[in-house]
Amino acid sequence: MGLNSSDVHTLLSNLLEVGFVSERTHCVAIEPANDEELKWNQQLIDSCQGLLGTMKPLQTLKALSLCGSHTNFVLRVIADAAPHQGPESEKVTVGGRLDVGLVSKVDKALADHVRHGLNWEVLSSSVGLRWPELLQMIQAAGNATLQKSESELQVLRKTFELIVSQQKAGIQLDFNGIKKKALSSRPACGNSFAHFYQFALKYCGGAEGLFLTETERFVRARGSTTALGEKVWEAICHEIKGSKSQLPFLRHGLLKLAMTGMHLSATDCKRVFSNSSMVGKAVKADGLMSQLRTLATQASHGALADQKLVNVLGVVDSNMVAHVMNMQVADEKKYRSLEGICHDAVSIVARVLGVPIASPWEAHAETLPAAESGGKAADRLVELNPDGSMKQPGEILEAMSIKPGTFVRRKKDKVECEVLHVHDAVKLKNLSDGRAVRVQIDAFVRGEWQVYTPKQEVHEIMDLQPYGPQSVHPDFDIAHTVAKIHCEMHAVVQNLDVHATMEKVKLQLRPTKTLVTKSAIGKGKLSLVPFSSKVVVRSKSDTLQGAAEVTLKKGCHDRRFFIVASNIMPKASEDAPDVLVGFLSPFFFVQTVDEESKANMTIVLSGTNSSEIRIPIMKNLVPLPAGQELLIFKAKAPKQEEPLEAASPERRVKGKRAA
Repeated sequence: MGLNSSDVHTLLSNLLEVGFVSERTHCVAIEPANDEELKWNQQLIDSCQGLLGTMKPLQTLKALSLCGSHTNFVLRVIADAAPHQGPESEKVTVGGRLDVGLVSKVDKALADHVRHGLNWEVLSSSVGLRWPELLQMIQAAGNATLQKSESELQVLRKTFELIVSQQKAGIQLDFNGIKKKALSSRPACGNSFAHFYQFALKYCGGAEGLFLTETERFVRARGSTTALGEKVWEAICHEIKGSKSQLPFLRHGLLKLAMTGMHLSATDCKRVFSNSSMVGKAVKADGLMSQLRTLATQASHGALADQKLVNVLGVVDSNMVAHVMNMQVADEKKYRSLEGICHDAVSIVARVLGVPIASPWEAHAETLPAAESGGKAADRLVELNPDGSMKQPGEILEAMSIKPGTFVRRKKDKVECEVLHVHDAVKLKNLSDGRAVRVQIDAFVRGEWQVYTPKQEVHEIMDLQPYGPQSVHPDFDIAHTVAKIHCEMHAVVQNLDVHATMEKVKLQLRPTKTLVTKSAIGKGKLSLVPFSSKVVVRSKSDTLQGAAEVTLKKGCHDRRFFIVASNIMPKASEDAPDVLVGFLSPFFFVQTVDEESKANMTIVLSGTNSSEIRIPIMKNLVPLPAGQELLIFKAKAPKQEEPLEAASPERRVKGKRAA
């Protein structure tokens, strides 16, 4: 995998913040052994579309870095005035591109090393040819000291190469030995090694690792460093039971989609290989991915070496995987079939390669909606330019109608912002507090943000009367009703002398909380009022178990009002340890029975039929002896019977009659 443009620019931002110290760098390089190594580096630079600067003619390249690669490229991107977006970009860029003169004003030491370079220890190419494992050890030692450890794809690549080297040498694969070498730099993703090993062994594309190389090149072109985590890797490696094909193309499509924008959970990925309906679509998608590559290589020998074609195939793979998973790539055309995606892709591949290619999926061609009918085929894969190169972030967002001055809202939590600037990231102003924030482009491509039009604010209200207390605003009216319920409750407490009533009963705590009479009480002489500090409001269809519902003569905005218990068991206070403090309403301690003959309490309402508000009150139906538990009837909820299963008619065998 080498290095990633995103990591390089992040390191530059960090250096500009804390300062560059040359003594902290240890740069080691090796002479090129052949032209292939030089060409690989050229492809690395080209795939990043200017974010890693430019490459001088291959003949001038004298050494390849082993340690200090990221630091070296930080100096290169400054020297080559590469595009850069970071918190400090306004201080060090002109027109969005780095300027060494401005960098010098922020960090003179860094600018001096841009002009004069670093000190390098250069090994002879013969060292690498004789001891290739020594080079890996040097790289691992350098990576072990980095704050940012090796990425998941880097560790996967290292694991793959260790497996291939043992296979070519005819050595039986040593899992523990490969693990020790692959994780020698102590990367943060070490917990996922077992899944890296399985993926490298089965799905990388033979001894050449063709599938892995293509995935690396696509992810590098996107400048992505998304880490998937152990559970997602485990799901991506999940094998399909009873299937000969384990869908290598689709698994790499999953990697591309997950590492370059779409958030995929382990459950999402595992369903692709375990859900019966989804597996069928996945098998078809894998076959179509393979067929599309065959068309490209038949049309142009060596086509897969073209970075633009790798970009096209990567975007197509991502769209096909999203289709299989019933997900939608933001602002992308919604395809009805996998073949429709492939048909659109053929026209782009033909344009990239410069040769005509007949589409086997012509019958599945899908038109754009009427408003977009003039769009070209390339418009249907939003991340690509017509020539197959990756669009710059600003171009992608502009196609999604996101530009400076646009108002956007995050779907997850409804945070609202105004777009200030678009480059490698999006600079936003949070409308709630005015702070400037930075959001990655991928969040918009994934559809996490949406464009909206702010509501027009009212700047002046001339007539306030329609909005006052007589407007009968629902919230104000409901609050007024709650207040009147409290007043009625207090009036009933006073009229029925609840304080004296509480002298007649006691609360038994164990084995169950229940209310018991202390002395004999005549019929209808015990009245319990549901006094409480809490009155709650519910919709007409809701109810509250254990609460006392208030009856309103006129009703109030289709709401129901309940008095709920606010009991506080007595306990000593800090100010007066010898005095118990609590609040108990006996009404809420009366137990229920489902046999009406056992009940000795009933509910009556306060006031009269003409009363605006009526509070429920418990009264005793019968005379109560001392020590009598108070009980009130509550009907048992009807039991839900299982529906009877319809009997199937008896089948008759043709030509025979039942005896």
